[in-house]
Amino acid sequence: MATKTVLSSVATQLKKREKGAISEQIEKSLRRSHSSISAALSRMEDAGFVKRTTEKRQTTSGRNASVYVLTKAGHSLI
Repeated sequence: MATKTVLSSVATQLKKREKGAISEQIEKSLRRSHSSISAALSRMEDAGFVKRTTEKRQTTSGRNASVYVLTKAGHSLI
């Protein structure tokens, strides 16, 4: 997947999840590596397309992970 496609796919996943998602959920849905989704979320956060909330959720390994939500600007990626 090209970078633009990954960003668009991540935005689509976040739009589907009104309460946000952790990177692990997006990774599983898109069948992508942690590093690719983490990088996409970081770029999107820097650009103002996603926001990291104060909420934490547990990953399957029991660690706490940040919850991301799509911003109004992020809807333009879809």
